[in-house]
Amino acid sequence: MQANAFDENSQVIDEGTIRRYEYNLSNYDFNGHGPITPGGVLYYSSNIGALLFAEQMGESVFYKAVDDFGFGKLTGIELPGETGGIYWKPGSENYTPINLNTNSYGQGIAVTPLQIVRMTAAVGNNGVMMQPYIVQKRCNRDGTCVDTEPVMQSQPISARVALKVRGMLMRSANHYVNARQPDDLWLVPGFRVGAKTGTSSIPDGYGGYTGQTIGSVAGMAPLEAPRYAVLVKIDRPIDDIYGIATALPVYRRIVAELMRYDRIAPNNALVGDGQRAGVVYGN
Repeated sequence: MQANAFDENSQVIDEGTIRRYEYNLSNYDFNGHGPITPGGVLYYSSNIGALLFAEQMGESVFYKAVDDFGFGKLTGIELPGETGGIYWKPGSENYTPINLNTNSYGQGIAVTPLQIVRMTAAVGNNGVMMQPYIVQKRCNRDGTCVDTEPVMQSQPISARVALKVRGMLMRSANHYVNARQPDDLWLVPGFRVGAKTGTSSIPDGYGGYTGQTIGSVAGMAPLEAPRYAVLVKIDRPIDDIYGIATALPVYRRIVAELMRYDRIAPNNALVGDGQRAGVVYGN
């Protein structure tokens, strides 16, 4: 959307499976969803939708966005041992055209949790990406202190696009607690919250995968004026490899507690049947 390759109302046809470069690429459940918008890609976790929109963008636009969001580069956090992650750009020795297709839905890109949180925070911060830091202030023996000043790193997307993406993430968040349409329940009752689950395959160190996953949820709250970006990741979940039954309950409780901690009043209009404002039950 930032590059005007498509907009929030554009559609592609998600048939569940598509063939590219002699490979069959599929959604996680092999199901198709028909005509699908960018918001629908998030709502249904559609690999095929993401792939088709990435093809509309093309390599130069797609990988510029990857670079602009800081993937493949160090964040500069004040912690030792940071890695920049791994992905292959067009023109590099290991790159092949199918990388655009699989990278579009996250396969073949290794990222750090901090990079995901920073990207999420940028969407919440009207597209402005900030330098992450751990140390709030440095104090000397004489009692003088120096606060760490926030530093802007870049603006990978505009405030207009960030606002549209936040709306998509709110619909994605709420659908996790709605068994059927219409979406009349709220992920965290009383608050507009954004959330998207993720599933990462764990390499076995020999060019393959272990069959285990990392289930995660990333999002921000409250969407009217986001104050918190949150990532929950569960390594090798047993009950649910996708994070919906493992990471998502943790995410909901953390966000509910943060709203109470920050004394942000819930909106009673954002409460569905059987829900209580600010209260999260079960899953």
